[in-house]
Amino acid sequence: MNTPQCIVDYLQQEHEVYDGCFGKRIDLSPLKRQEYFLLPMVDFPENIQEYDVFVVDLKKPNIEPYAVRDHERRFVGDGENMYFLVPYSQTILDSTPFGASLFRYLLPNNSVKRPQIIIIFQEEQYECSYTIVDRLSDYDYRNKRDKKFSNYMFASSLHLHNSETGEQFFIENNAWAKKLFLGMEDRLTYKQTFLPRKILNQQTNEYEYDTHVVPLLQNRNGEVVSFAQGFDDEPMFFVLPQADDTTKLEMVKRLFEGILYENFSDYFPTIEKSKWIHKVLYAHPEVRKIDDEIISLEKDYLARKELLEHKKDEISHSYDFLQKLITATGDDLVQAMIVYLKWLGFEKVIDKDTTAESVLEEDIQVDLGENRLLIIEVKGIYGTSQDSECSQIDKIRYRRLKQNRDCEIYALYVVNHQRGTEPSMRHNPPFTKEQMEDAKSCDRGLLTTWQLFKIYQAVELGVISKEQVRNSLLQAGVISFEPDLAKTLSEPYHSWHGGMVLGIDLDTPVSVGDEILVENENGWYCAEVISIQQEGTSYESVENGQTGIGLSQKLPNGKFYVKHIINEE
Repeated sequence: MNTPQCIVDYLQQEHEVYDGCFGKRIDLSPLKRQEYFLLPMVDFPENIQEYDVFVVDLKKPNIEPYAVRDHERRFVGDGENMYFLVPYSQTILDSTPFGASLFRYLLPNNSVKRPQIIIIFQEEQYECSYTIVDRLSDYDYRNKRDKKFSNYMFASSLHLHNSETGEQFFIENNAWAKKLFLGMEDRLTYKQTFLPRKILNQQTNEYEYDTHVVPLLQNRNGEVVSFAQGFDDEPMFFVLPQADDTTKLEMVKRLFEGILYENFSDYFPTIEKSKWIHKVLYAHPEVRKIDDEIISLEKDYLARKELLEHKKDEISHSYDFLQKLITATGDDLVQAMIVYLKWLGFEKVIDKDTTAESVLEEDIQVDLGENRLLIIEVKGIYGTSQDSECSQIDKIRYRRLKQNRDCEIYALYVVNHQRGTEPSMRHNPPFTKEQMEDAKSCDRGLLTTWQLFKIYQAVELGVISKEQVRNSLLQAGVISFEPDLAKTLSEPYHSWHGGMVLGIDLDTPVSVGDEILVENENGWYCAEVISIQQEGTSYESVENGQTGIGLSQKLPNGKFYVKHIINEE
């Protein structure tokens, strides 16, 4: 039902398949009359009771244009001539929830037939209201009734929780979950969370999933987003996440070939893979041994992945001040700036907001020693700075100088500008020509938090020292950071092998094992020198001249540097 064509084609290789439809979404905006009679556009097989397995994709269908021929019955009998009555103000008809309700009605009773298997690609739960009438003519009808249906009406036992979107998952520690999703977690999304039934374990006094429920995927909040459920007298449900069509096909293949054929073989008597002879019980001992090794590898993979996820979360938490530098405003931004300054090695950093004696105070004061102060004003704004914002720190410096005429005071204005925009897409530098000239003449520094974010990368790469960064913050005008641990290279004059080899006219020594670094508007990038050639001859080191330099990975355009790596062996 509403499934991608690639899944239909795959299933048709081994099974009798009916490509049905839960409903469509029709664009009604061009229609001009006051009311319209529209058909639901659903399509189910007449012998639906003979089908055992259903694949339902609840992803909202693409909007299709209205066509008169799709909403006229070819044959009208003596019974009801049912239509939707749609007012002119309605611009979209989504008949999927109606189709979901009709599907529930058409499914045979499981008490007299083995349970159906229903595979669902999940979507957020939503409802639609319909006015249903028996049409008598183009303008007349009878038996008007208003109904509301949900797109999950055929699966009311699934216990829906929250409609929310996400892309991060944890695979549950069971065989079905690993067979279905191992290795494809980064290609999945969810739109709906669920609350599968749990029962109280009298021995542990903790709630556990009912034995009829197999959880498959959880989101980062521990909510179930994919699971299998099969209660008595109900269909067997497999609720799967959303993905692109290729990944959905891979999920269906894994489900049928790895789970259904093995565990529901009586549904597929003609399928070789579903025959009992392929069960583990009858496998060769060496095959069982290999299966055990595979299971062990999967366990190791999941344990290692969980460890790395935990490590990643710890690092993100420890260095969240970096993200706050380019997203925050107010006190959060000031605190992030204070942490950054301490990371740089400033020992006496004072949050003046906590000790302010008047409204007009700097945000941060740094005691540089030897009767020197650095005062900093920090702002997070959605646009760019006004002249008054750039120069406000001058007034504070003037007052500080009056308080202590023997003190040397440096002033710095730091801004997280256009904070609603991705930093690499922001206007940089965000200062007017007049603002930059005024800052220079007033001996005041201008700096963006995006610059600080990027220079953190340079420090970690060993391109520039913390001392050099600290000294740079005392400049006048727009602050710039000149690396002191790497030498500048000229721009490459040519590249080969997709950028893996660069031709550079050298005026500084370069050796195999050194690092070539690039700075551009997006940050810093690094690659190792793995080979050097001049005029077709390979060298371990060269000092100057036109040189072909082989890299460990491709580098983007930007300003090039080389960092010499000392071999300690």
